[in-house]
Parts: sequence; C-alpha cells; structure tokens
Amino acid sequence: MGSDQSKEDEGPKTLNVTAPKEMKAGESFDVDDYGATWEGLTVPKGGAKLGAKIDAILYPDKVKLHINALEAAGEGEDFIGGGKRSENKLFEYTLKAKAGGVKLGQRVTVDLKDVISKEVAVFVKNDNQMKIPSKECTGVEKHITEICASFSEQIYKATTETRFKLEAATKENGKVVTAKVLILDTHGESNAAIPAFGVAVTGKTMIMGWRGTNTNASKANTILDAVSDFAIGPVVCGDLGKARSGIRMHNAMSSFASSDLDIHGHKIVSLIEDYGIDKIVFTGHSLGGGIAYTAHPIIQAQMLGYGYNDSEIAEKWRALGGKISLNTVVFSAPMALFDREKVVDLDGKKIVNEDSDKLMKVVGENTVNLVFGCDIVPRGFSHYEYFAEVLDVVGEDAVKAVNDNAWIVG
Repeated sequence: MGSDQSKEDEGPKTLNVTAPKEMKAGESFDVDDYGATWEGLTVPKGGAKLGAKIDAILYPDKVKLHINALEAAGEGEDFIGGGKRSENKLFEYTLKAKAGGVKLGQRVTVDLKDVISKEVAVFVKNDNQMKIPSKECTGVEKHITEICASFSEQIYKATTETRFKLEAATKENGKVVTAKVLILDTHGESNAAIPAFGVAVTGKTMIMGWRGTNTNASKANTILDAVSDFAIGPVVCGDLGKARSGIRMHNAMSSFASSDLDIHGHKIVSLIEDYGIDKIVFTGHSLGGGIAYTAHPIIQAQMLGYGYNDSEIAEKWRALGGKISLNTVVFSAPMALFDREKVVDLDGKKIVNEDSDKLMKVVGENTVNLVFGCDIVPRGFSHYEYFAEVLDVVGEDAVKAVNDNAWIVG
C-alpha cells in the first residue's frame, strides 16, 4: 500500500479505494488499484455507494494481491511486481518467488502479509530542457552530458536497474541514444546513510554516478546526508598511492567513492571488458557530484601506476591505463579536492609532490562542474569569501525583512 493511502491504527490497516459497486458493511469485494488487483477487501461501517471513496479494511489472512512481475527471479529470490496507477506514479511490491520461479510479465498471486510495497516514480521525458553544453565545454559528447544529467536525477528515486529511463534528446548520427543501468547499489538498510551508487553503459562509454543530498526523503536520510555534506575535514586518501601526500579529499565523499569502487571493482572491470569500454564518465548532483569528484583521481591514480595497493582489482586498473580515458561531468557539486596551494606539512610549508601535481593536472583538464547561476553549494568549500559574502547579503536582507514587518510596542 502507498504510505499516503494506508492508515495505521489499533485495528487492521485500511486502503483508500473507489467502490466498484454499491455494497453493504462487511461485504467482501475486489478492486484494481495501486498497480494490482486486490482480492478480499472488506467494506467498512456505513457501507458504500458506487464511485464513493472508502477506506476498505485489509485483513492480512484474507486479502490477496494479483500482480504483474516486473522482473524475472529464481525460486526463493526477491523480485519486484506492480504497475502504474497514473501517468507519473507506479506502485511496486517486493515479493519472493515461489517454486519454479517467476518470469518477466508473469501474473502472480500473493498473500497480503507477504508483501512489501512502495510508491515510486515513473521517469518521463522533459520537453523543456535547458541547452546542452558543447563538447568543447564538457569534454564529452552532448548526448553523454544529457544522460549524465538524467542519471544524476533519477538515481534519487530509482529502486532497481530497470527503473531508469536514460534517453538523450540529442541524437548521434541520427539515432536516439539510450543507456542501460547494469549496477545499482542502494546499500540496503544503510541507504539513509550511504548515497546510492550506479553504473550505466551507452555504446563504449561507461557512466558511474552517485545520489546527491536527498532533501525529499525521510528525516533520517536528510540529516545523515547533511552530516556527510559537512564532514569536510580534508584527509589523505591512501588510494592515490605516490600522489597522496600533495592532495587532500573531502572526508566523507572520498570514503563513499573508495568503498563503492572497491566493492564493485571486479564487476565494473568485467563490464568494461564485455562492452569494450574506452571512456568512463563520473557524474552526480550535489553530494553525488562531490563523490564523483573524488572517484576520478582514485581510478586515475591506479591507471597511472601510482597506487601502492597490490590487490587484484588494483592490478586490473593499472592494466587499463592508457586504454581508457576518464572524464567527470557533475552538476552543482561541492569542491571536494585540495592540492598544492592548500596542502601543507606539519611546519605549515606547502607540500610539493610532482606525482600529485601530475595527477591533479590530468584530472583537472578532464573535469567540469555545471553550476546553475549563483548556487552557493558548489562554491561553499572552495570559495569561502563568496560563501561569506552571500551570508552577509542574506543576513542583511533577513534583518531588513524582520524590521520592515515588525510590530512596534510602546
């Protein structure tokens, strides 16, 4: 049930539906709604008239749902089922496949007590999009920038790889360009604390991206994202190997990037080989863009042979050096890196590391942050003066607004 339609009280749950016919209190009925056919709903006190909105009673041992499987699954595996309720709403249900498994599109019947439900977004094409920056600006083709933007937006709400709709309005050689998401890690129960990570492929280009600060999610999610945003203590990143001493990274963002790249490293390299990938683009919005910022030098350092990590995955990245180009295209991302001008030793002297300088030069020449107007977030950690100026102006306006609308008490 969608959380805004169901009610919790001391008795059974209810579901707000439209009565399919005139019925008496206590009568059992079926209805198609919320992406499924609900069998065995009970009419509440007072009965129901045809077309009236009622809070049907849900008795767990009586109600069954008939749902279309949205993905295939083997026996005992979890899968997603559901369907559209309106143009921009889709209700999906997490179910467990019974004996024999389930095929994509198969109609399945489940008991209400075995269902976990959630309302999700259906992504539709935006016909009023902004002008796409040129390759001269971003370092990548226009359709790649579009897909990065769509990916960075949709990862906020997508719950499975198949939920993404990545299609560029800009065509390549007259053909519509699409991308397929092959990895989506929402981090399960840790989702509120760790931004989702995903990998998509279009042609010979791989896109890696992270979710940004989720202000529309639960309070816990918003608070924990804010904690991550402001965990700005610049730290050394061991993944940079010989280049690490002259570079500092945002504490939380670099940790997220390093963790996801380590966890999914073998799968990512396998996909690179399977699809003949020759370019990787790191992307994300806000917090997600900051994570992408730090992921780029981590992989670039391995490809340049700077890493002192002798793990199998590090060796694979080194072997890809010179075969794959790396770019970063992010959106309103906070600056998450510090190099020579900001990094000092214990005596306060600037640290000079030629490997650090080379790494930052390569990364910097292939990174772009697309910022909307005077957005303060991308400038918050790197341009303190601008941040202070904005606060001064906002503060003055706020004080003026209060004074202009104040009551004078004599």
